[in-house]
Amino acid sequence: MNYNNEPFRHRSNYYELIKYVDDFLEGKNNNRYFLLPGIRCVGKSTILLQVYEYLIKEKHVNPTNILYINGDNLKRMVNSSIIDGINTYLIFFTIQQ
Repeated sequence: MNYNNEPFRHRSNYYELIKYVDDFLEGKNNNRYFLLPGIRCVGKSTILLQVYEYLIKEKHVNPTNILYINGDNLKRMVNSSIIDGINTYLIFFTIQQ
């Protein structure tokens, strides 16, 4: 990910998430979900977009296998909680398999 052909720098959280993702993909960790809490405008979305790009470009993960939920949008669009959104996704994902 870049802006004006300059790649975004990575924060330490990025590398922590990449290790978590790599451990999962290598079977060292069974947890498929993580939360990245924090106050507004500290870079959470940027870090997640960088991890998304890593999964797509370097690990060749199908984008349909990645779930990103923005809590602000979830609450505003359907008046639902994050837990409700995840449960709905899991039910739908289970049905599709």
